[in-house]
Amino acid sequence: MRNKIFAFTLSGLFGFTGSFAQTGKMRVRAVMQDHVPIAAGSVIFPLLKDTVVIDTTNYPGVEIDITQKGRELFYYSWGDWKSRVYRYPEGGVTDTLVELAAPDTTYYASFVKRKICPLCLSGKNIIPVVYGFPSPELFKKAGKGKVYLAGCVISEVRQSLYCRKDDFVF
Repeated sequence: MRNKIFAFTLSGLFGFTGSFAQTGKMRVRAVMQDHVPIAAGSVIFPLLKDTVVIDTTNYPGVEIDITQKGRELFYYSWGDWKSRVYRYPEGGVTDTLVELAAPDTTYYASFVKRKICPLCLSGKNIIPVVYGFPSPELFKKAGKGKVYLAGCVISEVRQSLYCRKDDFVF
C-alpha cells in the first residue's frame, strides 16, 4: 500500500520515488504530490555513514547501487523530515516503483512507543530528546549521555528520542 502524499506547499509533506531493477541499482528522485521533482534532500545509508545528496547537480534523480554491503538499509531525509527506514535483504531487490513519504510520522510512532531505534532495532542506547534552552542540570545530563539537547527551535515534526549508537533522532 502506498502512502498518501500531500502537497508540499500546504502541509510540508512530500514523496520520494525509486525505481528498482534486477541489477540492484535504484534510480531515485524526490517528488511532490503532483510528481514534480524536488532538487533537495539526501538518501542516507547509516550502516556506512554514507550519504547521497539530491541537488541541482544530479536533478531530477540519482542512481544508487544497493547491492553494495551496507546499502541495504537506507532512508530519505530533507531537514528534520525522514521517510521510513527501508531494509532490503541480499537479493531482495525487485523491479518495482516505490513512493516514500516524508515525514513518515506514523512509521516512527511505533518505534517511539516501544523506545526502540528504527536503525539498530535496539532500545539499549535510547535517550530522550529535550527542546528549549537547557538549564545547568540539563547540560550535565547531556554531557553524561542521559539526554539529547535538540535546541530551541521545534520543527513541525517533533522528534522525541535519540539513539546514541546510531546518532539518529526520531
